[in-house]
Amino acid sequence: MMCCIAYIPGIACYIWARVEQRQKVFTARERLLAFLLVAIGIFMIGYMAANGIL
Repeated sequence: MMCCIAYIPGIACYIWARVEQRQKVFTARERLLAFLLVAIGIFMIGYMAANGIL
């Protein structure tokens, strides 16, 4: 689950590159997967901060 944290900057860079090239960013399935990865990553950051791991 902690690996999802590493995907957050990568997803942001991917979106930025696709927008610059004026291409479709995500399909519906990819959008759902990206949302889940970001949500899990944010949850893990909060979990680690709350438990003194960060």
